[in-house]
Amino acid sequence: MKSLREEDDMSTETKKKDLTIVHLVVILACMFLFRLIPAPAPITPYGMAVLGIFLGLVYGWTFCGMLWPSLLGMVALAFTDYGTFTQVAVGSWGNANLFMLIVGTLACSAIGQSNSSKLIIAKLLNMNLLKGRPLVIITALFLISSLMGFLAGSVVTAIILIPLTAQLFESLGYKKGDKFVVMSVVGILTACNLTIGMFPFLGWGLMTAATVTASTGYAFPSGAWFVCMLAFVVMFDVCFPFLMKLCGCDFSKLQNADFAEMNKEFENGLDKRQKLVLGGMLVFILCAVTLSFLPAESIFGQFNTRVTSAGLMSVLMVFYLLVKVDGKPLLDMKEAAANYFWDLTILFAIAILVSNVMTSEGTGISIFCATAITPIMAKLGNIGFLAVLCIVTIFLTNVANNMAVCFIMLNIICMMFNNGVVFNMPAAVLMVTMLSLIGIVTPASSVIGAFIHSHPGVTPTAVYKWATVTCLFSVILMLVIIVPLSSLLF
Repeated sequence: MKSLREEDDMSTETKKKDLTIVHLVVILACMFLFRLIPAPAPITPYGMAVLGIFLGLVYGWTFCGMLWPSLLGMVALAFTDYGTFTQVAVGSWGNANLFMLIVGTLACSAIGQSNSSKLIIAKLLNMNLLKGRPLVIITALFLISSLMGFLAGSVVTAIILIPLTAQLFESLGYKKGDKFVVMSVVGILTACNLTIGMFPFLGWGLMTAATVTASTGYAFPSGAWFVCMLAFVVMFDVCFPFLMKLCGCDFSKLQNADFAEMNKEFENGLDKRQKLVLGGMLVFILCAVTLSFLPAESIFGQFNTRVTSAGLMSVLMVFYLLVKVDGKPLLDMKEAAANYFWDLTILFAIAILVSNVMTSEGTGISIFCATAITPIMAKLGNIGFLAVLCIVTIFLTNVANNMAVCFIMLNIICMMFNNGVVFNMPAAVLMVTMLSLIGIVTPASSVIGAFIHSHPGVTPTAVYKWATVTCLFSVILMLVIIVPLSSLLF
């Protein structure tokens, strides 16, 4: 006889299957029936077919995940004027940026495998500079979170930080739902997530930069991109504790905080494996950023043009695979491959292709959008448009799938740029890249949003309130930092 728990599980499973079928019908309708709607000029029938596939992908990514909607989108594109499925496969997978995403993600797994991330937070929190300085301590937590997010990825960092911060706040005497705890959790996990957009050749930044480059031909200089994003991340980390102070958070319990217990596991400092892994990553970053600033006609500039960041990343991966410590390579490929997000890679492949096709001349979609948006731009001006772009992006990111929202906003930017609309395009792309990462208000808005709501020290009502404040703060900071810097550097 089945228990009530088993019956409930079966009931839940049945509901999920039924809902999946409904979602499948909607996706198929978008991808194969939307094209039957008469195309409004100047959009062509081909444009309507591609637009339907894009809408189906966005719906699928929002409600069904990344993998099977992306595969279905590739099949649907083969039934348009784009070409056969072989051509779709070549167009989506024959991309250097996709190669760099795979190699870069696998190579960065060496950092997590060496346990370097946990060591960083333990060592930095035990610095004498922090003792007895609550505001400095919480600022250090933000900076450490960003550093760990960059080195190990936001998901791994969140998994490490949630139990550590829960234990820390409880030991200090803070209660569940305290304003200080909630704002700290929201800020720290947001800070770790922002760093995945810091480079146009890694992670989220690679995804957005590659999408825009494929659609417009505009190549983002790695150095300029990094400086703008680094400035925003650092200012977020430094300014957010002051926002907490302004909102009335109680810092007093941090006055006599002792982090010695956390440091015991790493009393001997970095081991040989950790030194090699972190050293290799540091050399790669310095080379990638420095070479991007050098003149293209110089010897090193020509080297950068020929090798690119993808080649440098390949060298880093070779280093991790060849160098061994205690008979084991710095990178365990079996472990890295087992934990790799293959669904994200497939999404990346089809998303860039569909974005490129949507903005092509044969669809007419770019001209249609530019014609509709140009009058609005004329009324708002450059700064007004960027402000509206920020507000719309951050709002949609928190009510829908943040990756889907990101691609929607990027395609609008590309269409405007391709049709000669004058605006600060690099700033717009940087803003969408970062703000689409701040899906923190609801658990469904992003993985980090789900992590925030799962933290033992928060309550849902408090998260909704202070995450919304964080979003508004991020928009203001984005406009203050990115607009002038991007105008200067790009």
